[in-house]
Amino acid sequence: MLLNKEEMLEQIIEKKREYLKTRDKFELELFENFLSNMNLG
Repeated sequence: MLLNKEEMLEQIIEKKREYLKTRDKFELELFENFLSNMNLG
């Protein structure tokens, strides 16, 4: 199954979010900030 770039990006973002939730709340906030600045989140 081939995913388009947007779907791949969404999967990567979701995995990163889940990882940060278990690891580092501060990093999660920075990541969310970055996504909203890039209009991705």
